[in-house]
Amino acid sequence: MKSWITRRMIGLMAAGLCMLSSSVAQAQQYSSVTITGTVNVAANVTNTSVSNVITLTDYDEICLQSRAYLDGAGTSGIIYTFDASSDGTSYDPAYFTWTVLATGASTNVVVTNVTVGAVGYLKLAGIGNGNGETNHLISLKYNEKPRRREFR
Repeated sequence: MKSWITRRMIGLMAAGLCMLSSSVAQAQQYSSVTITGTVNVAANVTNTSVSNVITLTDYDEICLQSRAYLDGAGTSGIIYTFDASSDGTSYDPAYFTWTVLATGASTNVVVTNVTVGAVGYLKLAGIGNGNGETNHLISLKYNEKPRRREFR
């Protein structure tokens, strides 16, 4: 009888540890997604052929990361334009823009945090290049992290 109780207690403790470890792993979830790979934007032009969608139905903040360089000298802004939607079908144009200053022919990596609140979807609608040189976007990525949850 005593060994049965001991085995039962060990089983319950193991089950409790499994549940605890799975909730901790869920709280630490973090993912990085590439919105678009290489996109070349000619001098003084806006590329509107991009339309990559970011689904944010479980998130209220994202981190954006741009990696880009120019063919030559230039420090004018590279402007990313994002449209927003609550249903993923109808989009509010130019919901927000993000301007990244170019650093000439050197690869420039810039990161920003964006609070989107209740917006469910963002769509990359355009990449503007105000420079006299072609912009080479190496990658535009976003990272999403669920809201912190308190366990009581």
